Amino acid sequence: MFRALFEICEAVIVSNLIYWTHTMKLPSFSTLVGIILLLIAIVTGIGFYFARQYGKIGAGYAAKQLCSCIYVQKREEDACLSDVRRALGKPFDKAKIIYFSERVVVDFGGFAQAQANLTPGFGCSASSFSGALPNPLNNPNQ
Repeated sequence: MFRALFEICEAVIVSNLIYWTHTMKLPSFSTLVGIILLLIAIVTGIGFYFARQYGKIGAGYAAKQLCSCIYVQKREEDACLSDVRRALGKPFDKAKIIYFSERVVVDFGGFAQAQANLTPGFGCSASSFSGALPNPLNNPNQ
């Protein structure tokens, strides 16, 4: 009984499959190009979204570390930059760093920005930064 039911189901599936393969048309070239471009746009958008999120994390980390290193530990700027560069790698080489009195702003080409402020007695804390970058100070220890 089950074997007969299985053979009937198999015959129906095979006949429908044969029907669909003979009557189905392939999409046109422009449709295929449109689908491929849409997929590329979606993947690129997702990539930019995640790159921006990770860029914000990296900018916040760099700003907080530099603020703590320069203003709390009173270390030289070059030593602090080398520490952060070892942690973040090559993307940090393109970052723009702006020092203020007790504040550091890190900008990854406008793509991701963050700042860190020194609170006396509590150390540095990172926060998001948006807007135009202010004019930097020349020496962070003055």
